[in-house]
Amino acid sequence: MPTACRYHVGMKPQARYKQYTLRGIPHHVDVKLKALAAAQGKSLNQFVIEELSRTAGEPLRRNEFSDLCGAWAPDEAMDAIFGSQRQIDLDKWQ
Repeated sequence: MPTACRYHVGMKPQARYKQYTLRGIPHHVDVKLKALAAAQGKSLNQFVIEELSRTAGEPLRRNEFSDLCGAWAPDEAMDAIFGSQRQIDLDKWQ
């Protein structure tokens, strides 16, 4: 079987997402990309996909709904309520 065919064995032919393998990434680029991803609290994979999408001028599909329902806002009263619910009742835990 030709190499091109073996690579795709088991993969869906019309997969929604493609997989890339990049080789020869310079060390300084690797270090910079990892630092930028970490600074944004993202995985390297997520950061690179977002940057590639932005550079290509394509909107990035999001996996969360903050634009529909908002995002979590810090709230001390709710934190206190959640904290009280996280208490373990050792008498009932056996």
